[in-house]
Amino acid sequence: DDIARCKILAAFAKASHDRGMFVDAAGLYARKVDLLAGSEQVEEVGGAMSNAGDCLRQAGKLAEAMTWYERCKQLGSEHSSARVLCDALVGLAGIAEDQGRIVDAEAL
Repeated sequence: DDIARCKILAAFAKASHDRGMFVDAAGLYARKVDLLAGSEQVEEVGGAMSNAGDCLRQAGKLAEAMTWYERCKQLGSEHSSARVLCDALVGLAGIAEDQGRIVDAEAL
């Protein structure tokens, strides 16, 4: 069942993250996104997208992280989900800050 698989993926992703295996964790969150694709669980999908972006950002893979945050932002906009949109904007602001673009970070 998809809900059980999602819980297992999330548990493994958290364990990978806690061990500093950020790219592996991002991959597990990406699998969760794929598993939930097309479902009505917009906040769950958006959360997994944002988590994948966060993990990649921690791994220093800013371009890949930005892609996840942009996908999250699009999902939040399409479904009028403030929570998903906020997660995406926080992630994008973090990347701008990491890149020394403080003005852009504050604007987001």
